Amino acid sequence: MSAHAWNRLRPALGRICLALAIGTSGIAHAQQNWPNRPIRIVVPYPAGGSTDILTRLLGQRLTESLGQPVVIENRGGGNGGVGASYFAKSAQDDHFFLVTSLPIMAVNIYLYSKLGYDPDADFIPIGLMAHTPNVMVVSPALPVSSMQALAAYYKG
Repeated sequence: MSAHAWNRLRPALGRICLALAIGTSGIAHAQQNWPNRPIRIVVPYPAGGSTDILTRLLGQRLTESLGQPVVIENRGGGNGGVGASYFAKSAQDDHFFLVTSLPIMAVNIYLYSKLGYDPDADFIPIGLMAHTPNVMVVSPALPVSSMQALAAYYKG
């Protein structure tokens, strides 16, 4: 999926994820008797980081609203690639999820010659859990205060 298509889908997917998290999707899961066993969520980063904390908060809300335990599995390493590869190679079912991020879906393909997963073929996005901004900082000794000034500084 292209970045443009993903950006167009994110607001709707975020609302779906939020609805699931707060239990407003009760009608759909009651009709399908889902979930009928514990839910597993792979976090492809070490325990204690922001992705882990957010996923555990989501898991707690899902447990409360769906009545099934949510088990968080941390599989850190390789800029998220270890967990993504583990998820892609595991037996898939409707009770097993991966929390992913920009590096896993768009950056790692340029960093690693062999991933162990295909971001386009192995995953289907279902919702936006969080929006995390990235910030560039520099030493106060560097005479720049914007990205344009930084680029000009390095061009010389």
